[in-house]
Amino acid sequence: MRKHIDSNYIFDPRIYITNQLSYDDVVDLKEVFDTYDSTQMGVLLPNDIKLFLQQNGFNPNKKTVYEIVAEFDTEETGGLSFRDFMYAIETRPRDNETRKEIATIFRKYDRSGTGYIDLQDIKDVNQHVKEQLDDDTMQLMLKHADSNDDGRISFEDFYAAMIRHVY
Repeated sequence: MRKHIDSNYIFDPRIYITNQLSYDDVVDLKEVFDTYDSTQMGVLLPNDIKLFLQQNGFNPNKKTVYEIVAEFDTEETGGLSFRDFMYAIETRPRDNETRKEIATIFRKYDRSGTGYIDLQDIKDVNQHVKEQLDDDTMQLMLKHADSNDDGRISFEDFYAAMIRHVY
């Protein structure tokens, strides 16, 4: 039986801040988590985790997804709570995150194949996630990653943002 995360829980980003993750990074990761939380129970179930990984350039099989749950599900919810999710992100081997893996993710966003991600690419990807981002949020995402303010995210910009914000 799945446990439901306490409905009285109040999210406090400050408890997740680390040397690698700022307050804003934690808030952003919570938004990502909530986007993939299909039941809105505060737990990413195995299918949610699989979708998250697929939409970020990976193709996990069922065994891999359940291994992730088995390794990080400290609260025995049958999935990952936000605390478990943050722990999984923090313990992800940073040194093993290769440019090749990030390039795979970049290509998922570069829908037009131009070598850049622009606002339209972000909007196209946004159509495939459960929680739709508004135009202001998508503009902000572009602005944060676009190092030379040309309205496009190069692979180098994307790589730097992935390393800085996620890992």
